[in-house]
Amino acid sequence: MEKNPYYQSFEYARDSVKQLLTLSTTIIGVSIAFQKDVFHPAAMIPKIFVTTTWLSFMISVFFGVLALFSITANVEAIERALIAGVNPSDIIGLSADNILSRVKVQAVTFVLGILLAIISCLTLMLCL
Repeated sequence: MEKNPYYQSFEYARDSVKQLLTLSTTIIGVSIAFQKDVFHPAAMIPKIFVTTTWLSFMISVFFGVLALFSITANVEAIERALIAGVNPSDIIGLSADNILSRVKVQAVTFVLGILLAIISCLTLMLCL
């Protein structure tokens, strides 16, 4: 079966969302796994930064999952439009609010998480 070229934009968006999901969950998992080896019990400031870093990555994961659901729903709408003989670009696209707003929040919170992770590492090095 030939693939509709209209689906490629959704595949690229889905892959980007999945990459940020993978990176976010990996960073959370690795930092939680090694937290006991890194933190000094008296160092409170790095713990605050690391906690906010985790929170930022968790928000990124949450909105990434919502974005994947939105992409799936829009692909289904496109399939229904094609069956009905309607041009899918007249109905919906990647700029739809239900996709774009969630992807933006995911990307912003991911970048914020990276910045907070860098700050966490710097404060941890200064406290040791």
